[in-house]
Amino acid sequence: MELKYKNHELEKIDKNLSSIESEIKAKKEKLEQVYSNKKNKNHIIDQLRFKKKDIRADNFQQITFSLQRSLLNRGSEKECPVCGSDFIHGW
Repeated sequence: MELKYKNHELEKIDKNLSSIESEIKAKKEKLEQVYSNKKNKNHIIDQLRFKKKDIRADNFQQITFSLQRSLLNRGSEKECPVCGSDFIHGW
């Protein structure tokens, strides 16, 4: 009788352990998904930062080029591309 009782208790413990193992596995999978999402998010943020730097550099180059072109063609320009003042009457 006592042996049956102990066997029954062991079966209960085994079921509890199986349940705990299943919970641990599910939580581990969730953690892995969260880690993967965080990694992807950080990668996207890095890409956006890089793109932002590229855009700023491109804008700066375009402004510089436009100003240089304007200064070289000053004779044909009637107003400053930066401030809009009249070259003919402003000088």
